[in-house]
Amino acid sequence: MGRFPGSPVAPEGIPASAGLAPGDKWAAGILAGLSAALYVRTCAPSVLFGDSGEFQFVPYILGIAHPTGYPLYVLLGWVWSHLLPWGDVAYRMNLFSGFWAALTVGMGFLLVRRFLTYVLGGGDRFITRVAAGIASAAFAVSPTFWGQAVIAEVYTLHTFFVVLVLFLFLDWLQAPLHGGRRIALALTFGLALSHHRTALALLPGMVGCFLLSRWQRVADTSAAPSRAPFPWRAGLMGLAGVLAPWLLYLYLPLRAPHVPYATLSLSPQQPLVLYANTAQGLWAHISGAVFVENLRLGSWPTAEEWMPRLATAAVGLRDQFGLVGIALALVGLARLVWMRRWPWLALTGFSYAAGVLFNLLYDIGDIAVLYVPSYLLVTLWLGLGLVTLAQAVARVSTRRVGYGVLGCSLALPLWLGMQHFPQVDRSADVAAEAMWRPILERPIPSGAVLVSNDRDEMMPLWYYQYVAGRRRDLLGLFPRIVAAPTYRDIGGLLDQALASGRPVFLVKAMPGLEVKVRLERRAALAPLVRVVGPAAAPPPAHRVDARLDDRMRLIGYTLTPGRVRAGDTVTLRLYWQPLQPLPHDYTSYVHVVDAQGNRIAQSDHRPGGVYYPTSLWKPGEQLCDVHTMTWPSTGQAGIYQIWTGMYRYPSMEPLGAAVRIGSVAVTP
Repeated sequence: MGRFPGSPVAPEGIPASAGLAPGDKWAAGILAGLSAALYVRTCAPSVLFGDSGEFQFVPYILGIAHPTGYPLYVLLGWVWSHLLPWGDVAYRMNLFSGFWAALTVGMGFLLVRRFLTYVLGGGDRFITRVAAGIASAAFAVSPTFWGQAVIAEVYTLHTFFVVLVLFLFLDWLQAPLHGGRRIALALTFGLALSHHRTALALLPGMVGCFLLSRWQRVADTSAAPSRAPFPWRAGLMGLAGVLAPWLLYLYLPLRAPHVPYATLSLSPQQPLVLYANTAQGLWAHISGAVFVENLRLGSWPTAEEWMPRLATAAVGLRDQFGLVGIALALVGLARLVWMRRWPWLALTGFSYAAGVLFNLLYDIGDIAVLYVPSYLLVTLWLGLGLVTLAQAVARVSTRRVGYGVLGCSLALPLWLGMQHFPQVDRSADVAAEAMWRPILERPIPSGAVLVSNDRDEMMPLWYYQYVAGRRRDLLGLFPRIVAAPTYRDIGGLLDQALASGRPVFLVKAMPGLEVKVRLERRAALAPLVRVVGPAAAPPPAHRVDARLDDRMRLIGYTLTPGRVRAGDTVTLRLYWQPLQPLPHDYTSYVHVVDAQGNRIAQSDHRPGGVYYPTSLWKPGEQLCDVHTMTWPSTGQAGIYQIWTGMYRYPSMEPLGAAVRIGSVAVTP
């Protein structure tokens, strides 16, 4: 029978010597190098959609990123994108994420190694080193973190700071009065906060760990609590260290006058201010005021809302490490409780809970990536679970068998890597380039406005304009480009674009927008679609002026052809005008009935499709809803009535009563 040796534990749970051996540094370097090779192999080769497309051009031109600005990322990215000699700027910025991800993996190994040393009081260096390597390798190939390592994004730099803060915190705990360690921790935490606010989730864990370690020290030594005066000078220096990195935000007002897109001009009367270079504008940008509406601070989620959110978080965690990895993490967490390592349980548990709780209350499209720091904390438990498993086997067998079990655990990151590779590999992702290069080669009129319903689709255009200098005369717009209500959706955006008098094009087909605007397609400009004017012009041939439940007005209709024969295809244009905002997406219908009330022809569809449904319609605007029907070839001649209305699908709840709008004479 064998048992892994351990060194005595200091009263506060920290070994007398918790330094890193040269072997640890070599192991960290090897893991970082292997991770870097993996990330380079799977890195996206060119320009990308979305925030990645933005972060590919903003650092290169020293621009201003979307709130909260990320000045540290921009400044470091400028140096990287100008010094790195490989590939185009987009590829370099993709590699920039891989660089920080690889450093995170190497630093993560050192963090897990030190954490295990603190929890176990030293022990067998080999087993803790192998366990730390397996845990950090599993994190390296976790799909969410890996997915951020192959595209231009801010999250690998953020995760690096999370690792570094935790590592320096553990280092500082050995000597809280050491001025150098205190300043290093404060500055790093300040940099982490200035880069991404979610680093604040580490604070409950660090405070809880510090207080519990002091309490445990007093309890173990039976000493009276210290009555030494509070070290105000040290505290102020630490606070200064946390606040100093926020001076990086002075970059925004200093650079704003030179950023070409800080203010865009749709027309002389329609300026689009993306960044207001005022004190109020600076604060709004730094604080991310535009995202406040996504935080559910005013209305706590109900029990029905909690369950799917928790289920999503649980599935996300399972997808990172698999059931085996989660089981090992739970074993490590249970050991912290069993050994009563309350400081380390507080450090990891409170930080994990704070981060996950914030994510559960934050409604945003890319919320999945904000869970990455919580996955990093899980790797600490996973590493402890591996050590616990090996030690348990050694107790009932031999130390050699325990080592063998630990060696077999190397299969976990290998299996995770092979499983996640297909979904993470972006090495063939040229979708953005394939979309925009042909568009920019088209004979687009000078000064044209290009419109998309999706900001993500527009970022590659800005990259080509500001990095490659192509078609700087074009103006790419998308909903919410500014906070004004008139730009809130694609409908208001098109109104503003048409009002400018400039040529307006959709960058893709958007079925359903015909309810709002008249469109023109030309093969020479494909896939662009020309917007030639409002759909409700000319006015309807027949006036009706009927209302649906005082929320919708039917102005009139136009029926073509005017003379209908059996077997004809007829087109009915309904001219709607909302009288107040509609809370739902409604389906409109047209029913044609004979004198006995029998339905002869009908058409049902959702006007506006997915791009401009009724929930986006604005009171007072006029929209043209086109229905096409084929008259039965066996139909008889006569006069038929036309009825129309709206209902909510799938409940079939009508929007008021159906309206008889007219009749049609059918000839044989």
